[in-house]
Amino acid sequence: MASATYSFMHGFVLQEDRTALAFLPLGHIYERIMELCSVATGKRIGYACGDPLRFLEDVQLLKPHWIALVPRVLNRLYQAITAAGNAPGLKGALFRRAVAVKLHNLRTNGRMTHALWDRLVFKKVSAVLGGRLAVLGSGSALLSANTVEFFKIALLADLREGYGMTENAGICTMSWPDDPSSGGTVGGLMPSVEVKLVDVPELGYRASDKPFPRGELYMRGAPRFVGYYKDPAKTKETIDEEGWLHTGDVATIDDHGRFKIIDRVKNIMKLAQGEYVALEHIENVYMVSPLVAQLFIHGDGLKSYLVGVVVPDPVQAAALVNRVTGEHVSAEDIEALEWWLQNQRVVDAALAELEKEENVQKLKGFEKIKRLHLTLNGFTVENNCLTPTLKIRRKDAYEKFKQQIDALYALPEPSSPKL
Repeated sequence: MASATYSFMHGFVLQEDRTALAFLPLGHIYERIMELCSVATGKRIGYACGDPLRFLEDVQLLKPHWIALVPRVLNRLYQAITAAGNAPGLKGALFRRAVAVKLHNLRTNGRMTHALWDRLVFKKVSAVLGGRLAVLGSGSALLSANTVEFFKIALLADLREGYGMTENAGICTMSWPDDPSSGGTVGGLMPSVEVKLVDVPELGYRASDKPFPRGELYMRGAPRFVGYYKDPAKTKETIDEEGWLHTGDVATIDDHGRFKIIDRVKNIMKLAQGEYVALEHIENVYMVSPLVAQLFIHGDGLKSYLVGVVVPDPVQAAALVNRVTGEHVSAEDIEALEWWLQNQRVVDAALAELEKEENVQKLKGFEKIKRLHLTLNGFTVENNCLTPTLKIRRKDAYEKFKQQIDALYALPEPSSPKL
């Protein structure tokens, strides 16, 4: 962890007066390393109250310069800010114009600032996050390129994405400072890390692929862990004889030397017609949707399609119910909202809403969810469906929703998936 902390410190310009907001659980390796960086450089750390719903209250009180977040939180923040674009009249028009101009500049000449629009529009957006934010970090899953670009022009702060895992102390790659085209990538290699790409023939990825190599990302170096506690079999499975850590993630390298995580080797299962699907990768694709707060995708080897359990964002779910049924249901009326989420018209509309996402449309037919169960009864650490780092425990999540999943598979088979 000391090596990981030292490596991270090479990725930032360290200023004298800096305050970090600690929002993620301390069991999350990303948060742990970020706090060690603050301690090592003599910076301040302010701790959030622990209630995710009070995030904006915490950040406005502390006014931090640095926050480490995960895409699940950033996607909610993105939805809240972009809602201003739907405002009627002059206010909404100004916001849409400001976004359009700055996105054009970002994509054509790499400029992320604008004298007029930053003063008129985006200074107010920055104030929502305290007004002093300089760097916003993202890790543990992927952000869509569109979301990354929006944050780069809207927050008046640098968004830095990285890639790592508990087994390498959160250290492997990180995006470069003020990189205007980093959206969709996790940046370049960090100090003390060595990587290679290894063929995954069952998924069609090879290190010899043209124009860019693709394969499972192997990593080794000082931040790599020694092994799993009292579990030599799992350690041997994860670290080979040459010291390479098998990450389970499939990556490619772009023409700038930046890495992109494009698939997942772990949690791969085979459908009835022989297609391989990477469940965690597909979940990350669907999680970009504003409707989705939590998601669990399940596949049955005797079936040809996937089903999903979606815990929707209550505000988005209420809006969906109101639009589909004409009923007025409040996001705060959980009992009524839960009842309406079982309505087949609402379920069908939710599935159609998920299909609108650009990255979902890029999935192969057999990778898409064909049946859906909606519920506000979410996955938590307390019901043993989430790990302390907020990742899905797949076996426990299946057991929790076994009855509903079996019922989805008992329905007539949907139309044949297209390849």
